[in-house]
Amino acid sequence: MKNATSLTKGLALLIFAALFSLSQAQAVFRTSLISSVWGGYPDGSIAFIPLATVANPADCDLADAYVIPSDYDTETAMGVLLAGMVSRSRVSYSVVEDECHTPQQTDVFESRPVVQRVGLRLTD
Repeated sequence: MKNATSLTKGLALLIFAALFSLSQAQAVFRTSLISSVWGGYPDGSIAFIPLATVANPADCDLADAYVIPSDYDTETAMGVLLAGMVSRSRVSYSVVEDECHTPQQTDVFESRPVVQRVGLRLTD
């Protein structure tokens, strides 16, 4: 009985440590003018290319663009990205440290870094 209790406590501690480390993933914050924005992917994701170098903290297959998957608020993100392009304003965004996404398309099947939110500021 004592071994079962120790095993249960050990498993609980291991699960807690794993969940804690997952929750500690950091975002990489960037700011840039936006070169292009892409939508219309069958999975509902959007993509954009900044003028700045694309950060790739999750070591995704390609680092030529960012993707915002459909489980994030892509409608609002698209509006912010387009507003930034039209006004030639720098867009701020956070790159997820440990996530890549492959948009559903017919010509490219590699993953790209994921952005979880975007925003505009009057000044840097």
